[in-house]
Amino acid sequence: MEAKIIKIIPTRAGVWQGVYRPWEVLKRDSIWLLGKPITVDHPQDGVTAGSYIVGQIKDVQADDGKQEIICEAEIWPEKLPEELQQKINSGEPLDLSVGFFAITDDEQGQIDDKVYTSVEKNIYFDHVAIVTRGVCSSEDGCGINIMSRRCSKRQSPAPAPLKGAKPGKEEQEVIIMSTEQQINSEEVSPPEQVKKIYIVPRLVRAEDGSIKVHTEESEIAPEAADFETVMMQMIEEIRNDLMEQIKALTEQNAQLTAALEALRGEKQKVEEEARAETLSEISKYVTNADLAVYKTMDLSTLKTVVAHIRSIAEKHQDMKATPIVLTTEPAAKTYDDIEKEFKKQLGLKV
Repeated sequence: MEAKIIKIIPTRAGVWQGVYRPWEVLKRDSIWLLGKPITVDHPQDGVTAGSYIVGQIKDVQADDGKQEIICEAEIWPEKLPEELQQKINSGEPLDLSVGFFAITDDEQGQIDDKVYTSVEKNIYFDHVAIVTRGVCSSEDGCGINIMSRRCSKRQSPAPAPLKGAKPGKEEQEVIIMSTEQQINSEEVSPPEQVKKIYIVPRLVRAEDGSIKVHTEESEIAPEAADFETVMMQMIEEIRNDLMEQIKALTEQNAQLTAALEALRGEKQKVEEEARAETLSEISKYVTNADLAVYKTMDLSTLKTVVAHIRSIAEKHQDMKATPIVLTTEPAAKTYDDIEKEFKKQLGLKV
């Protein structure tokens, strides 16, 4: 089944969950959406190889007039539940929610009727999720089939809940690390009673020496400067750990190379000794002039020849008194020729 290309609006500038997302920051950092996966609902622990991925962001554009991000999304129909396929094909608006990591500053203000207590300074997007109800919903101008709804100039009904989702519950944007995230509440609470949770990263060195990132929930917001310091420390720790591993591997490689060279030397020494012993035994049966022929042979051939000569010598004890003489052009002779010459000089039938 061929992939389906659609236009989506994953997010816009504005105040979302008490955090102000400025257009200049969103426009600058929207490039991080390019290539990111599209999932059904937010993965529990961020996007992994086992996440329910149904598509990918192929192109990112910024609309300065509406202060929104318009993406070209490639949807894989064979991955989509049939219910979602039907809704997308019919042009029904569907909500989206972005998963991201952000650095914020504590600043208070109000835009229209929305009050905010912090402002995003850097945004790093991780994925885009198809949800029942997003923070920036289809009524707010975010989601799937929003572009076609605008073109048709007709009001679409409120999106039906996704299969298996709890109706009437607003989906939260997932913040992968840092920045604040409000807890879902079945009842509307006054602004001063809204509880905020901060995800704080911490470095942990495992028993095997590897470095891992551990996250803890806290009601105390980390300062942006402190967070950047932690990130730099993380990078430096990982870099130092990699350098130590590279150094250890380099030293190990040097030791293995030296050991290999030593083994090669030992092997060459053993082969030279074996060759000398073999030539010494052959010299008992041939003249010094003919011994030059055997010196050109490799060790394996020499062993074969001396074994053959030894078997002949055992049958003919007088061979020690009658050296085997080769032709004047021994280099032209083959192994079979030498064997025939042996038998001929010994008076054997050739």
